[in-house]
Amino acid sequence: MNYLLDGQQRLSTICGALHWRPAGDPGSIWNLAYDLAEQQFLHLTDFDDPSLPLVPLHLVSEPADYFERVAKLRDPVFLQRAKLLFERFQNYMVAIVTLGDMPINDVGPVFERINRTGTRLDIVDLMTAATWTPDFDLRDSIDAVLAVLDGKAYGSVDAKVLLRCIAASAGFGFATEDIDQLRHLPKADLRDAVRLTEEAARRAVDFLTTQIKTPTAAALPSQSQFAVLTEIFWPAPLTPRHSSTPKGQLQPSVPLSPPRTAHRPRPGARLRQLRLVQAALEAIT
Repeated sequence: MNYLLDGQQRLSTICGALHWRPAGDPGSIWNLAYDLAEQQFLHLTDFDDPSLPLVPLHLVSEPADYFERVAKLRDPVFLQRAKLLFERFQNYMVAIVTLGDMPINDVGPVFERINRTGTRLDIVDLMTAATWTPDFDLRDSIDAVLAVLDGKAYGSVDAKVLLRCIAASAGFGFATEDIDQLRHLPKADLRDAVRLTEEAARRAVDFLTTQIKTPTAAALPSQSQFAVLTEIFWPAPLTPRHSSTPKGQLQPSVPLSPPRTAHRPRPGARLRQLRLVQAALEAIT
């Protein structure tokens, strides 16, 4: 299995825009057209064939269909723009650097050196990519734990801290090289480690808010202290490899709010997606 280390947004935009086909959701973010008159990309909301000088962007990947459509143009300026649009996509070059099997503490610095202008990724993003399967997303699992902690105003705990806790819960440790071991863990064991971390974090937050009287995560001198407390409040071991789990943990005196339901996109999230797609396309053309 190969992972895309850099350029995901741009390559995903190109593939989505050129290889999407009209089916299913007419409001798909990939239902795009290029306006030859205004020289800008537009988002369409239906499957109706747009009138010229609009050109559905997915036709660019089908040269015969594309040029059959633009041949109907009478304005030589529009014809030239249509030809230029096609050539920009057809001749777009993608530089590829293939990295062999490398531990996460080696991949991180490589990515930081080449990722100068893109979205900044951290170790949570890299481990999410390394452990992802169609039925498991590490980032979603960590966000679900944070949603639970948010019931006691501890939702601002750093996701990297929880990632360290998950690695420790899995029997590895808190260091970066321990976190890297998660990618070799069977998904069933990884889910168990997430569940163990969530329960321990709930108990740690209950202790902090009821006994220490720290109202939020911001009141902690260091979030590393939260990682230590989470280890102290581990529940009973799930498997023999957790035999080092401390015994005699305190039980929470006040239960936390139950886990929230699945996250729904925040208002404006779809608009932001469309703007990202448009910005990536404009960078190409």
